[in-house]
Amino acid sequence: MISLSRLLCEQVEINLNPIEEYESDFGKSYNTPFIKGPHKFFEMLAQYNTKIGEIEYGDVDPGTLEIVSIHIDKQHRSKGFGRLALTKLMQVTGKKTAILKAAPSSKKFWKKAGFVPMRGKQVTSYFTKTI
Repeated sequence: MISLSRLLCEQVEINLNPIEEYESDFGKSYNTPFIKGPHKFFEMLAQYNTKIGEIEYGDVDPGTLEIVSIHIDKQHRSKGFGRLALTKLMQVTGKKTAILKAAPSSKKFWKKAGFVPMRGKQVTSYFTKTI
């Protein structure tokens, strides 16, 4: 059974607004071995420009991005906004593949969002998804 909050999420349009690192509520997370160039930030806005979270990412190559962090405000978690924002990020950037390093506590979310573990010694805890 679909919850009312998830059903409402599916009715909401999410907009990604580019912001500078200094405008981020969370700031730059950490350096990664894959990102070429600066980290980029989007704030996630729902109806009436309600901020529901932020995404930090960077370009790996012309077709791939790395998601460094995604933050969803507590009152908006477990409603589908994270997955919706990830889909929108891929659309806005035009990238076909996303990679990320998943914290143990977030692996369930990433798997549910369609990401699969990457293989190899250098990518332990890394997940990938191609659309």
